[in-house]
Amino acid sequence: MHVWRGRHEHPSSTCDKPVDVCFNTHGHGKCQMAGCNNLSMIHCVYCSKNICFEEFIVNCHRCVPH
Repeated sequence: MHVWRGRHEHPSSTCDKPVDVCFNTHGHGKCQMAGCNNLSMIHCVYCSKNICFEEFIVNCHRCVPH
């Protein structure tokens, strides 16, 4: 239990951590960027696509939230 500004708060165990959402250990399959056939390494929480290293890091993935 946490006490903050006079309130008692119980930490939520149902909140997903970013590492669990973006770097799922079950794998994400093929990269979903147009024309790419690489295996994905990350799940973008904004556009909901699975993206490979090259598209995400090298090509600086910029998405539009859906």
